[in-house]
Amino acid sequence: MTKKQRIEYWNMWNDHFDNKGIELDAMKSLVEFNGKKILEIGCGNGRISRLLGPLCSQLTAIDNDELMLDAANIYNNPPNIEFHQMDALDLIFDKNTFDVVVFSWVLTCMQGYEIQALTEAKKVINKGGKILIVDFGNASEYDDII
Repeated sequence: MTKKQRIEYWNMWNDHFDNKGIELDAMKSLVEFNGKKILEIGCGNGRISRLLGPLCSQLTAIDNDELMLDAANIYNNPPNIEFHQMDALDLIFDKNTFDVVVFSWVLTCMQGYEIQALTEAKKVINKGGKILIVDFGNASEYDDII
């Protein structure tokens, strides 16, 4: 699948979600975002970034797909959101940088690498910070890791 085909594929799925999505209510019931520095891993075209940006002081969103980040930059322009091309398995941030790390619909796509991604997330989260997983299945399987 070419990069162009990938972005078209994910944008097709994006059309099936409304702008709010059920994720936002679920996330807000679990984590206080106000005034927090958030890292969103696997931001794709920025659909979740658009929802989280207004709730926090700073949102750093990463994805390893350049075309998806191009789409994210087109559809998002709040000053507190930054998009970076980066691999979730090799985060290039200082330790204790973020208050919350969000994995939204991405661990499913990382089969076999989930533990490594969560271990990387633990390195960049503040003491007492939260890792929030929104995905298919049961995220409790990751409890021992996080």
